[in-house]
Amino acid sequence: APAAERGALTMEIQQVNEQVFPQLYRVTLYAEILSLLGAGRDGGTQVREICRVTGKGNRAVRKAIEEIRRLGVVICTDCLHGYYYPDTLDELRRYIRQEERRGSSTFQTLDSARKLLQEQEEQG
Repeated sequence: APAAERGALTMEIQQVNEQVFPQLYRVTLYAEILSLLGAGRDGGTQVREICRVTGKGNRAVRKAIEEIRRLGVVICTDCLHGYYYPDTLDELRRYIRQEERRGSSTFQTLDSARKLLQEQEEQG
């Protein structure tokens, strides 16, 4: 069923093509990854499938997706659906909340490391 029928507000799909992001299509791996992703959670592709198709390892694929994101493409992810382009505002909001929580958690775990460093510097 279309997203509007599922009760979610559909959004204008981001334009991910060679005209809008020419720098991405100069890197074969990036172009391959972009071609494997669908719109919406139902169009998601698991990382193991991306690895299989591209012939690259898990770490290389995840790093490439991170670089693609840094160049401006929004790629959502979740455990069940894999990587996908957001199709609804709800999917985009959910992804933003997920990443904000992840970032917050990372900074919280650094607090004890910062405290230890400060203590060691004050002693030495």
